Amino acid sequence: MNYSGLKQNSNEDAYIPLAEHQELKKLVDEYTHEMEVEVMAKSMVDVLKEQGKAEGLALGIVEGIEQGETNAKRAAVLKLIQLRFNDMPEAITNQVDLW
Repeated sequence: MNYSGLKQNSNEDAYIPLAEHQELKKLVDEYTHEMEVEVMAKSMVDVLKEQGKAEGLALGIVEGIEQGETNAKRAAVLKLIQLRFNDMPEAITNQVDLW
């Protein structure tokens, strides 16, 4: 049997025509390239999601600290007013709470 123009398959008895082999190889290469691009895109999406989560967490922490500082300042102002004037009208407490 003349095997010129044929590509031997992994199976000793099976041969694929060379043109068909090249076409199959081209299709497999294109498909695997598309898969690699898809995997890279998904990886980038995951990286960006994690980055967004980290930035959101950092922003939440900063805002929480700022709110805590504001609440501490309000409490200090109320305490100073109470120490200075003993009884503090509820209207003043409400005004300080609105700050």
